[in-house]
Amino acid sequence: MQSLISAVVQPERFHSKQIIERVSSQYDIRSNDLETRIMAVLDYISGMTDVYALDVYQKALRHLLTHRLTPFHRIFHI
Repeated sequence: MQSLISAVVQPERFHSKQIIERVSSQYDIRSNDLETRIMAVLDYISGMTDVYALDVYQKALRHLLTHRLTPFHRIFHI
């Protein structure tokens, strides 16, 4: 959650953009209003099932390993 909140607080950062683009458009995570973006993060996380959360983690990890970006645990603070 901390990484998603950080991403919406500073959406101009490279890693923030990478995180934000993975969130479904049904959530208003790209709003101009910070409070709305933070609420979108909370809605996004609270709506995840365990299986979906694991799938998101595995896809992000695979993407990062493939593209040799910053290790997953640094981006998502795991």
